[in-house]
Amino acid sequence: MSAREATRRLAVHGPNEVRRKTRSSFARELVGQLVHPLALLLWAAAALAFVADLGVLGWAILAVIAVNAAFALLQERQAERAVETLARYLPEHALAVRDGRPLTASTRGCG
Repeated sequence: MSAREATRRLAVHGPNEVRRKTRSSFARELVGQLVHPLALLLWAAAALAFVADLGVLGWAILAVIAVNAAFALLQERQAERAVETLARYLPEHALAVRDGRPLTASTRGCG
């Protein structure tokens, strides 16, 4: 690849790096899970169950919402830790070919 093409790709796509997501608060993540479109559908189903005087079904649906939110939060945390762990294994430098010549490029945010 030419140096010009590498510069263009860097400008268009950004650096080739693993981006660390800033961790939001637990409450914000929980609210995000509770207002997910499918969770909202379950909220509506629970409300309808209570209106139809099916309290047991309503409580069961609310339990499903809570369990789903807990599993989703756990899965997201585990995925974040896995990405952070994998990022530590990335080499500091890589061999790149620019204009037919090999060169050592930094893998820490540079193209």
